[in-house]
Amino acid sequence: MRLSEALEIFYLSMDGVVSPATIKFYENRLPSLIKHLGDKEISEVSLPSVSIIMRQLTPII
Repeated sequence: MRLSEALEIFYLSMDGVVSPATIKFYENRLPSLIKHLGDKEISEVSLPSVSIIMRQLTPII
């Protein structure tokens, strides 16, 4: 399964569980993972690589 497919499943699984605003937030932020990592197979994505990207995308308050 590719990262893009996993994100779509994740968004669908959140429907009715979290607010529509939260889903929209995820839909706006999480595609950055694909932009930075490429649309890799899930098995090729490592936690350290995701952690680095998430730190770069998180605004400093």
